Amino acid sequence: MKRVAVLINPRSRGGNEPAIERDVVSALAGAKVAIVREQSADAALAALRREVSGGAAGVVAVGGDGTVNLALQAVSGTGVALAIVPRGTANDLASELGIPSSLAGACAAIRYGSRRPLDLLSVNGRVFATAGGLGLPSDVAESANAVRRLVESVRPARALVRSYGSGIYSVLLAGKLLQPGSLLRRVRVVWSGGRMSSRTALVLCNNQPGLGANFVVAPGTCNHDGRFRVTVFRDTARVCLARTLGSLRLGRVLAEPQIRSFESDQVRIESRDGRALTFMGDGEILARSLDLTISCLPEAAYVVAA
Repeated sequence: MKRVAVLINPRSRGGNEPAIERDVVSALAGAKVAIVREQSADAALAALRREVSGGAAGVVAVGGDGTVNLALQAVSGTGVALAIVPRGTANDLASELGIPSSLAGACAAIRYGSRRPLDLLSVNGRVFATAGGLGLPSDVAESANAVRRLVESVRPARALVRSYGSGIYSVLLAGKLLQPGSLLRRVRVVWSGGRMSSRTALVLCNNQPGLGANFVVAPGTCNHDGRFRVTVFRDTARVCLARTLGSLRLGRVLAEPQIRSFESDQVRIESRDGRALTFMGDGEILARSLDLTISCLPEAAYVVAA
């Protein structure tokens, strides 16, 4: 009998509801199921790695993109397939794989979906699957995670935040744009096709078209072609940046002179102002360094797609 590890984020939407565990276990009928439900990410990752190294044939991640990212740290490079039950805010990877947001639909995808390879991106050794970036993306991700921690023990506040869904990112982004002070960082970007130095408010690395469910930054980007899309917003005035981001949120593809976009299999981003760069991937802070190397890892993971 094959063994499957089910990682459940107890802080995710419905993460402590008995129905979720019951329905997921039912979808895995015929398998020996090991439930991994820990309060800390470190403990959950350690437990999941033990399951994978101990011979688990598959992993199911129940939660949002952060939970999926944690599962990817355990299955990357092992050949063990990852299935997803989306219960988070944006659920970017699940959406890209066509996995329904409903519990019943996600469980049906586990039972009847197909296994396929997935490229991962790596930033200074930490993998991620969907999109990442520095500047505004990492600022917004840190604020979103701080809000979740703040409201965790207050049920009405938690319900209010969850009611915003992925729109919470737009609210926090607007707040960042209205804050006083400079948004710009001075960086140098080096890739196989060239190099550039610029002041920038954000650099994005996309393994799929969208970011945060609403911003289609890299249309046509594919997560299994060995490359990823890099977008640098160069020396952009705050009002122009707000207009550009607003247009992206409405699904408009822009060809603006201050936006430099290219594909690569590796890029190096260096701080030129002496301050560490904070990089977000899959909604989580993955690296802080004066130098960041983002690489594509072709077919580093296998996922169950609907």
